[in-house]
Amino acid sequence: MTQQFIEVLFNGCVSVYFLKTALGDDRFFMRKKNTELLEVTYKEERVVENDKVYLKESAQHIIVLKKLMKDQVELFERIDQMGRPNAFNLVPLARAYQKKACPEQADAPTKRGFKLGLAIEGVGGIVNYQDIGFFTDKSYFQPGVLLHLGSARNAGKIFLRTGLLISQLEERRGTKSLLKVPIQVEYLYPGEVFRPRVAAGVSIFKPLYNSITLTAGFNVKLMKSSFLSFNYDFDVKPLTVFFLVPSNQVLGNTFSLGFYQRIAFSGRDVGTGE
Repeated sequence: MTQQFIEVLFNGCVSVYFLKTALGDDRFFMRKKNTELLEVTYKEERVVENDKVYLKESAQHIIVLKKLMKDQVELFERIDQMGRPNAFNLVPLARAYQKKACPEQADAPTKRGFKLGLAIEGVGGIVNYQDIGFFTDKSYFQPGVLLHLGSARNAGKIFLRTGLLISQLEERRGTKSLLKVPIQVEYLYPGEVFRPRVAAGVSIFKPLYNSITLTAGFNVKLMKSSFLSFNYDFDVKPLTVFFLVPSNQVLGNTFSLGFYQRIAFSGRDVGTGE
């Protein structure tokens, strides 16, 4: 554990700390003043009963939290019901404890630590449009820039994927630029070197079409925050203008290679509710 990566989410009677590991896992720690730092762990267990495997929810975090807040038993029911620990339930819990255990510090400032995860991806690839009758049916080069935007703390795995892709399509009178703007929800599976990812959403083409877009790919780590990316996009025309139902008309297939650079910067406070 390296100290510079530990982030203070709440500083009070019971302080809350956050650490994002190299694997993309979220780790949370809490500490009372003048006591040791305790990790609020959560680990599901596999239990075999009647030859069937079940997942048993973790109770380790409950033990740690009740140990820290043993002088405020009225919070125990809340602790029992809180589920997997994260920034959005630990910070309000720490505030609730502070109001009861040390109300003179109830207005203590909280570290503004909401982290916005941002990755920029430059891509280039080959796209084949299959349902554009008045263009030449062939493959085209498609370069572009993609942005991956999400919360680096509350998982660091779910992102909004958008950007701009450009291809020059041939028509009878020459060439025409076709712009594609994907708007997708993306899941990035955490890993040390190899990180698979999938995305689903819509794409807006200018001019011509809109589409439902499914994406699969993976990142391969080059350096600490830099990756080589591989992507496959599958575009189908929607059955209605509201994008809800895909049709059986395939619009295009895209294979691309890119350079993926991860960035993170701070924003607003996450611990507002109780």
